[in-house]
This record gives sequence, C-alpha cells and structure tokens, in this order.
Amino acid sequence: IKGATFGCFGPFQAPVIAVSATRQEVEGTVVSSRVTYTGASEQRSVTLQTADGTRRTYKVAPEVAGEWYITWAPTGLHTYLLDQDGNLFLDLEYLPVNPIVLVTGLQVEVSGSTTEYEVVTDAEGVEKVYPYDDKDLFKQPDIGRFFVLEVSGATGSVTARHPFGEHALMVVKATGSDSATLKHTDGDGYEFIQAPVAVYAVDSDQGALQEGYWTYTYIGLEGLEEDDHVYWYSVTLDDGTYHLLLRLDFEP
Repeated sequence: IKGATFGCFGPFQAPVIAVSATRQEVEGTVVSSRVTYTGASEQRSVTLQTADGTRRTYKVAPEVAGEWYITWAPTGLHTYLLDQDGNLFLDLEYLPVNPIVLVTGLQVEVSGSTTEYEVVTDAEGVEKVYPYDDKDLFKQPDIGRFFVLEVSGATGSVTARHPFGEHALMVVKATGSDSATLKHTDGDGYEFIQAPVAVYAVDSDQGALQEGYWTYTYIGLEGLEEDDHVYWYSVTLDDGTYHLLLRLDFEP
C-alpha cells in the first residue's frame, strides 16, 4: 500500500492524497540462496521452483533500518510478497499445506549412505513430487489411490497421509466456483460441499467396473454438468473436511 500527497490542496484546503494498493506474491520451493558483496553493500537472492517446475532467481529487497524481512537462509516451501520492482519483500509464514493428490509413482534415490524417498503425485492435474522421510509411509499398492497429504511448510516433506473413506453415489445438481450441490441416488437427501474439493473424470477402460483398471483426468468443478453421476469421497481433518469427486463414464 502506498500513499503520497501531490503537494496541492482540494476543497476546504484539504490536501490531495493518492492511495493505491497492489499485491504480488510468488510461491515455490527454495532451490538455492546467495549473497553477493560489492564494497560495503550486500545483495541477497533466492532461486525458487514453482509448482509447474519453473525456476527463477529473485533479488531480495534491500534491508530497511538494518532489518531484513526474508528469513535467511531459506529452505523448503515459501510464499513471498514482491515489491514494485519484483524483489522478494516479505516472507509470509508458510503454514503446512494439505493437498488432495493422486499418487502416480514412488521414487527411491540412493547416494552413498543416504537414501531419499519421493512420492510422485497428480495434484489438480499438475505433477508434484514430494520427499518423505518415513520409508513405510507409502507402498506400491498406493499408486493409483487418492490421499490428503500433510506437507511441512518448513521442509516441503510429507509428514502424514490420509486416505479417503467409502464413497457414495451422487448426482450433480449444481456447481459453483468452489462448491457443489449433490443429490443422493438412494433417496431425496442433498449434500452441499465446499472447497477444498478435487474433481477427476474416470476412464473406466471401456466399461471395466473394477477401480484397479481406472485412470483419471483432473477436470475441476467446471468440468461437471447437471445430472452427472459422481462418486463422492470425503475425509475430515482438524482443519476441515476434504472432498473428492470422481465423474463416472459409465451408467452406475
């Protein structure tokens, strides 16, 4: 937010003030950080990798009254506010995130005595790879299943996973930008669900009804139409209820 006088006066000799507000932010995982010294001046920079895999190096805005507003040296996931010149200005406290994901693969990397574990996911149609420390957190049968993950804001690692419970067969009656109204097929009851919600279309492999044969494509709420049949799943955590809708391509 900026405020400035124009050095003139309006009605009743009140000063004319212009106020404008802009907000720009960037979210990503820290790849590296660097400090460059030129004489007595110090320039800091941070390279971030965003969710789409793009890497970019940002300068850190100069210190103000001897204080930096960027935690140094940063690691893990962060959300930064940018100043008018596109420099990192303020490090927002990055809280743990709980994405709804489809597990698509598992990776193990061994380097000397170090073993690193990673889970490959489809998160709303975007491939995201998360490290995790507990080797027993994911197993091969988890590939092709949906989970809500708990991801540490400090390290970007998965600390817990939550599978969805049993599904209910529903009919879509209405959708909004972040909500949907669903009708139970076995009665007259309705459910109104709100974000967080992930919506995927089912490809049931030419009619095979076993879920093990299914593949999924993220479509979001905008991909639903009235009277679509969906499987509705949910799981409740401390911060609320998470929803998963699978639009069916067969007559249930």
